[in-house]
Amino acid sequence: IGEQREVWSINADASGLDALNRMDEKNVSALAVVEGAKLVGIVTERDFARKVLLRGIFGRPFRVSDIMTPNPLCAGLDHTSEECMALMIEKHIRHLPVVGAGGLVGMLSMRDLVEDVLSDKDFVIEQMHNYITGGWTKPG
Repeated sequence: IGEQREVWSINADASGLDALNRMDEKNVSALAVVEGAKLVGIVTERDFARKVLLRGIFGRPFRVSDIMTPNPLCAGLDHTSEECMALMIEKHIRHLPVVGAGGLVGMLSMRDLVEDVLSDKDFVIEQMHNYITGGWTKPG
């Protein structure tokens, strides 16, 4: 889906401040939480905005494990963009880790999926337009 980008992650025992700094440095709004190569959670800007204040830990040191979502819902390499988007809408989530046989391979955002689905739709519309107006030529 879209361009290949590096998956940014952090350890569960890292400080909350380290996670927030990494998100800022990498310009992302979610990090995969890993122990070794194993995905154990996800931490998002929403976790910071909600959980830090609601759990009364604002202004105190805390660990990523204190606010992360453990065992997050994941997609597999065989899921389509539409399937991932439907799952994210149904579960009210904005980020979806993607796992393969070797573990974590990616992180999808709702923005990634919207761009991908719209790109596919634009391509189909362009092809239909070309066919109708005579600008289409049969492949091969």
